[in-house]
This record gives sequence, C-alpha cells and structure tokens, in this order.
Amino acid sequence: MFPYKIISNYDDYNIITFKSLIKSRIWGGHVYKISKTRINKGIELLKDKKIFNLVKSEIHKDWQESHLLSESKIIQEDLKHTIRISFLILDIPINGITPIEIDTYSRSYSFIEGHHRLLALKYLKCKYIPIYFSGSVDILEEFKVIK
Repeated sequence: MFPYKIISNYDDYNIITFKSLIKSRIWGGHVYKISKTRINKGIELLKDKKIFNLVKSEIHKDWQESHLLSESKIIQEDLKHTIRISFLILDIPINGITPIEIDTYSRSYSFIEGHHRLLALKYLKCKYIPIYFSGSVDILEEFKVIK
C-alpha cells in the first residue's frame, strides 16, 4: 500500500489516494509549483555537505522553529523551498514520513503543515498519502480512504 515507513505515535491517521486529494476541496495544486529541473538543481546543491546538514537540521523541526535556512545566505532565496522538497525526496524513502495534518477542526479544511512533504510525495509519484485530520473526520467521505 504506502511504500514508505509512516512515523506516528498515533494510529488515528488515514491513508488516502493522491487522486482523491487532488479532486477534493482542500487541494489547490497550490503552494509551490516547482519543475523537475529545479528539483534536480536542489538535489545537486544537497551534495554540498554544509548545505545538506543545514537543510537536515531544519527539516525535522516544527516549521515555526525553522529559521536557519530562511536566514541562510549560502542558498539562493528562490531555491529555499525547492531544496526542502529535494531533501525530502531523498529522505522519505530512507527515513519515512509523518502524516500530513489537515485542519478539519475549524472547518477551514486546509493543510496545517506538510506542504513540502506533500510535494515530495508527488515527485516520488506516490499514489497514497498518510494524513491526519485535526478535528472532524466527516470530510473523509470526499476521499478514497485506504486505511
């Protein structure tokens, strides 16, 4: 089913199809539209140990605490989101992924965090996505739920 290890202390996450997410009211195809050329450039930059370690130290923190990469001058500003996604493309197959949280508590039905993970899964051509709903699960009806 889902090809990578799912890192979660809870068993109340779901696995949905990527296709059903794209068809849902949550998906806007949004956030960052990044070409394969840019992703490959990000992967190339990650060969530099200093850059790799900087991104690695940031990627597993809460996004609100991640400021070193944002403040860094060693990576061009327009590549900072790309390099996060590129890192995750390399990291997820090895270390797994935490479920992507969707806010259903406030009925905003939006991604709380996980935009980079979501795009990494897209580039990894995953058919399924582990998600966690922060509130009501009524919206599950919109998705093809695998688990």
